[in-house]
Amino acid sequence: MNNKDLFTPEKHSEPKFKKIKVSGKWMRRRFLCSKDYIINECHGSCCEGSEDLTISLLPDEEEYFKFKGYKVEKSKLYPDQKTGLCPFKNENGLCELHNSEHKPFGCIVSPFYIKKNTLQIRNRYTLMKCHIKGRGSKKGEYAYKVFRPSLDLIFGKEEAERVCKLLDAGLENIKEAKISIEVYDKLNYLESLKTKGRVNNFLKRKIEQRTKKDKFLNKWL
Repeated sequence: MNNKDLFTPEKHSEPKFKKIKVSGKWMRRRFLCSKDYIINECHGSCCEGSEDLTISLLPDEEEYFKFKGYKVEKSKLYPDQKTGLCPFKNENGLCELHNSEHKPFGCIVSPFYIKKNTLQIRNRYTLMKCHIKGRGSKKGEYAYKVFRPSLDLIFGKEEAERVCKLLDAGLENIKEAKISIEVYDKLNYLESLKTKGRVNNFLKRKIEQRTKKDKFLNKWL
């Protein structure tokens, strides 16, 4: 990849991608997050709701967790009735679904979300113990490095690499980053559940149609 490629997303003949902005200010927030830190310090506090804990689910995730017997209402997974915690959070604060194909999409892409067509960090994560406050601190790592797997899922590994290299180079804001329409719709669908408390039926149908198509192709390819 040469320097020109870093500033120019690949062109695609089909409208399968959308361009969004990436906030350098948010991407350079510093966080402490590792397996040891979760076990010994924060105990997975980011997996506890700021108020009532619910996990927003995509349509296929909702179907899966209902089938498994978990409490799901209005596209949201509810906490364990005995502990009040996420049903997949174990005693040391780690997620039992980590690296599993069944870990919810919304959990993986956290702490990022899209607001006004710009990728940034949800404010509640800046209130947590793992967030390093104060400019100039050398503790922790930049968010785009700590949460790189989230960016890989949002952009795809190649575009995430391009975005991270631009941030490494000191670019303040990235005006054009390529994101698939499929991922963009998923992010907006989950955001509608969080902010409006209701299902966006239009986006739900689009996501369901794509999921059915993917399952059909995987079966016969």
